[in-house]
Amino acid sequence: KNNGVSVEKMMVKLWKLVVSCTILCVFSYISVYTPVISVLYAKTAEPQLPPSPPTASAPTDELDSLTEFIDRNQRKEHLVFTQEPILYEFLQNYAMTFLDIPYKSYNKGEGHMSGMDCSAFTQFFFSNIGTELPRSSREQLLAKNLLPMDIKKENLKPFDLLFFKKTPKKTVNHVAIYLGEGLMIHASSSNKRIIVDPFLKSKYWQKRFFRAKRPNWFKFLE
Repeated sequence: KNNGVSVEKMMVKLWKLVVSCTILCVFSYISVYTPVISVLYAKTAEPQLPPSPPTASAPTDELDSLTEFIDRNQRKEHLVFTQEPILYEFLQNYAMTFLDIPYKSYNKGEGHMSGMDCSAFTQFFFSNIGTELPRSSREQLLAKNLLPMDIKKENLKPFDLLFFKKTPKKTVNHVAIYLGEGLMIHASSSNKRIIVDPFLKSKYWQKRFFRAKRPNWFKFLE
């Protein structure tokens, strides 16, 4: 009987020892491996990149004037405009909103978006970006808001004005806006709408080309 009691007491003590060892092992594992796991996780976690530096803000409204755009994005005392790609992208997107507007002779007081001819289109387009132009293509060729020198075809920049004589020995009677990549946008009387046409690779337009002029706000880009 005494031996039985002794064995039972020994089993109880042994069980307590096993439980104690188990608990000790668990706490040891937590205290030793948790920092290691934390370090490994920190090494494999996605790195946090520093915030990007602020960039110049492009115009958000189609009718936002170019003057305001320049004032926001440059120091006036230097007159150096460094956001040329942003400017061209903005103007190209704006120009594309005119595609397929019907061609028709424009009279003062008539709604532009219901239809316009070539010079009404250029007048309306440039007036909305801060450059006022006269009504007719002949008057626009001599406008004070264009730089006085002619632009050679190899030196064309997007949004230079292209002037044409559709009939030989006559005065200028058509105007278009150069888009870059050899293309131009204009109100076409033959297509009865505003379209994008090839310019540099077009024999038709090359034969009738007269002069190219640059709006004077391009001085900020030079």
